[in-house]
Amino acid sequence: MHDVIVVDEEFTDHSNGISQLCTELGNVVADYLSIMSDASTLGTISGNVSEAMAAFVSVANEMQQMIEDVKTKNTSAVQSFLVEMDAADQFLY
Repeated sequence: MHDVIVVDEEFTDHSNGISQLCTELGNVVADYLSIMSDASTLGTISGNVSEAMAAFVSVANEMQQMIEDVKTKNTSAVQSFLVEMDAADQFLY
């Protein structure tokens, strides 16, 4: 029988890296939304272009929420995994 070695720091580091990437991507989307909001506030856009811009903003808002969900679920999953591994380790040893 072979032991499974779980290095907590590796999981934590990868989780932190994913969280950082999600934060950076979320910031890019926020910047995009700000630019789109400024453009629509100027009032120079109307008709089909205005509707298309509103659709882009709607999708970008959804994407921003998805990014935050990925970040939250990633952190939760890694923490749960490490807790379960610690519990199993205590049981075995």
